[in-house]
Parts: sequence; C-alpha cells; structure tokens
Amino acid sequence: MGVLARLRGNRFVLAVLLLGLACGTGATLYPDERETRQQSRALATPGTPDWVELNVASQDFDPGGAHLALSVVAVPHGSLAQGPGPSAFTRQVEITVGGITRTVLRTAPGEVAAPQLVQAGLYGGTATDYPFDRYRFTVGFSASDGSGAVPVGLVFADADPFFAVHPRADGPAAGTVVLDARAGRARSTLILVWFMIGAMWVLALAVILWFIQTLVGRLVYQSTVPSFRSIGR
Repeated sequence: MGVLARLRGNRFVLAVLLLGLACGTGATLYPDERETRQQSRALATPGTPDWVELNVASQDFDPGGAHLALSVVAVPHGSLAQGPGPSAFTRQVEITVGGITRTVLRTAPGEVAAPQLVQAGLYGGTATDYPFDRYRFTVGFSASDGSGAVPVGLVFADADPFFAVHPRADGPAAGTVVLDARAGRARSTLILVWFMIGAMWVLALAVILWFIQTLVGRLVYQSTVPSFRSIGR
C-alpha cells in the first residue's frame, strides 16, 4: 500500500507540474503574440517624393460569410501634403480599392483623411476546418488625381484578435499596389484549443484508469473472499 500511495502521489505532483508548465507557457506566449501583431509593417514604399501612403488594418474576419473588413487611412506625402506628419491633402485624390466590389475613396483638399472601411473576400479555406482553417485574400489599391496616376505605398497592421495575417505586397508600380495575404487562427486561439483537447484527453484517461482500477479491485476482492454454499445443499 505504501508503494501504491507513493505512485499516486508522484502522479499527482507530475500532473500539477505539467499543468503549471502549460499555463506558464501560454501566459508567456500570449503577450509576445500581442506585442508582435500590434506592430505595423511597411510593405511597399514608392521611390518618388509625391505619393499616398495607405495605412491598412485587417479586422472583423467572417469565415462563414467569406469576407473581412479593412480599415483604410490615406496619408499624403510630398506636394500632396500641406505639412509634415499627419496632414491634410492639398488636392483631391481618388483611391480605388479592388476588394469584393470596386470602391472609390475620395480625399478632400484641406482635410485630413478619415478611416474608411472596405470589404475583401476570403478564399482558399473553409470554416468547418476550425481551428486549423486558413484563408487568403487579395486586394488592389490605386490612386489618381487630376493630373493622372499617383504612386501608392502600403503599411499593414493586423487588428483582429482572433486571426493572424501574413501579408505581402506586389508593387508599387505607377499608382498601383496589390496586397496578397494569408490568414489563420491566432496563436492564442490555438493555445486555448490545444489546452481544451489535452484536458479532454486527460479527463477521458482518468475515467478509463478509474474504471480499470475499480474492475481489478472487484476481481481481486471476489477471488479472495471464500464462497459459501447455500444452506440445505
């Protein structure tokens, strides 16, 4: 009995250590993922002084509807800007976004551009593969003013807490840049899912071991207890 008690105690200690290790790993990886994903990435920068910077942030993924929302903020540079830093446009610029539908965003002279939402389509994945579903989306951006095409730069940020986006940009060509991105579930979601899967397996194994231990104990008890014949036989 002493040996069995020590084994049970060791299993309990091992289970507590593994649980603490899993919780500590998750608590360490979550802030690291949050800090990494909150950083903006410059994907395309034109080599000309006069250009429009588009700050694009992905948000509101809807795998069931096969789309997501992109927040787009236009920032002028060079002769298009009235001053350094976040400034107003000196003239009207039309920004065309090719997502689910063709959307035209217009800036007004003397005003700072406000964030505007456009939709992009998701493809290459299905929501029934959760949490291992992966998607792609492609969006084209171009700009023009009264004199013709305006070069476009692209800065991307990942703002949806449940999805991680891996973007790249083709361009910039004269007034055109294409965002091509892959998206999958965020690390925090995968950590939670794997933790739940592990907890379910541990619970199932615990029930199975309890059943086996109870069955073996019952068989041992029946084999050690002497049987008595019925009176009168």
